[in-house]
Amino acid sequence: MTSILRMSAITSLALLALAIMALCASTPAVAQIEASALDPERPWAAEGDRLLAEGQFAAAENVYVQLSAEHGQDAGLWTRIAWARLQQRQLAGAIEAAVRATELEPQDLDAILMRAQCEAAAGDAKAAATTLQKGLDIRPGDQALMESLAATFIALERWPEAAGLLRELIRMNPEEASYYMDLGRILLTGGEYGEAVAAFGQARIQGADGAQALAMTGKAHLAAGQWAQARSEFDQSIAIHPTADAYGGLATIQYLEGDPEAALAGFRRAVQLAPRDADLQFNLANILIQTGDPERAERAYRTSLQLDPGSAEAHLNLAILLLNRFEIAEAEQHLRVATQADPGLPGPWLHLARIAGARFEFDASRRNYERYRELVQDPDEQSRIDEVLLELDSQVDASRAAVARGEIHLLQARVADQATASEMIDRVRRGADFFLLASEYGDLGERGAVDAGFMDPASAGDAFRAEISSLDVGQMTGPIPVGELWFVFMRVE
Repeated sequence: MTSILRMSAITSLALLALAIMALCASTPAVAQIEASALDPERPWAAEGDRLLAEGQFAAAENVYVQLSAEHGQDAGLWTRIAWARLQQRQLAGAIEAAVRATELEPQDLDAILMRAQCEAAAGDAKAAATTLQKGLDIRPGDQALMESLAATFIALERWPEAAGLLRELIRMNPEEASYYMDLGRILLTGGEYGEAVAAFGQARIQGADGAQALAMTGKAHLAAGQWAQARSEFDQSIAIHPTADAYGGLATIQYLEGDPEAALAGFRRAVQLAPRDADLQFNLANILIQTGDPERAERAYRTSLQLDPGSAEAHLNLAILLLNRFEIAEAEQHLRVATQADPGLPGPWLHLARIAGARFEFDASRRNYERYRELVQDPDEQSRIDEVLLELDSQVDASRAAVARGEIHLLQARVADQATASEMIDRVRRGADFFLLASEYGDLGERGAVDAGFMDPASAGDAFRAEISSLDVGQMTGPIPVGELWFVFMRVE
């Protein structure tokens, strides 16, 4: 496994889209629409405003769109259209209308906030951050804008900028406990454990949930290697009331101390308290592997990936579990996703290299081994891969020499009946591994092996010669009867 336990500090911040929606709900344009059926500045929009206030979003949009023929240069109208479309989850149309509003009135804060809300709802945190920054330039020091921009920076993992905004918010309102909690989480994520402890301590002074603040303080001490202090804080947290962070942190210590059974119980309790925490599901899966329960581990990995599809480590660990069951096709899919999610993670490249090598895809195997060697830090492992590459080169040279002699490389399966042979062929065509199925279905015993090696087609027996001579690389013969048995061949080189 590439990773045993994973701990995230950013676990309880509000969703970005919801944070910005809350901000926009307090802006003048939206407040007027909700509070009154008639905007004094736009009496011509009164009917649409009434429908919008009543929640009849489609009808309101129709009214506003009709009004655009006469009032199409009014930014407030396009802001309303964006709001109506957003409530119907017409995200592309909402963004289009919001952009139109900001083009008409680049300095209009209501239009800017609506655009940020639409961008956030569409999952484009980067665009939302840019838009919110424009709003902050118009209204410097606006607390609600700063809170939403900080949340956006957190979503983008732009920790220094988020921390800077939170420190400014603390200067403006030093009694707000949530600012200290969020700052502490950022500092913990960035490895600034001492400052994180101080921030969580200040959050407790300002009235934050004591159990949660203690649990996060414990996580900071745990990350710093101060196990005894962390255990004390986790115990104190649980004594106030149970939290997933405290149980998860305590379970991590128990695992590190060599008590996987206690750790398993702790992570199960943590998952009960926070079933949608991807890190807890991931850690539970790893402990289940350690305690010999791969079926439940697989379910936990899949749950973790449902919650966090971009987790390269979860894709890798699930792939390893699947490889151990010889489910190579799905394992390879997860490994490829892992390389896309985190190209700097070494493990997926190693397993992809092995899979390619087992398929005699030597060029792909070499590329993946070389990438793995670039990423892995252990000098001993680098030396081992150097030896693997030398062996691979020797194998490639031998293969090319055999091909130059007119020989072909075959895998073979020998099964009891035609139906079994046909089933095997069908499964291979749908992505299953020939070698594994030949071992599963076949009965080669001492008289043969799945890898038949290189051979000259002309030297093959009469029953096989014609069929194997016509094979291209990657192709299989049909079932070939020989006595009471049936053979299937696949050309791999």
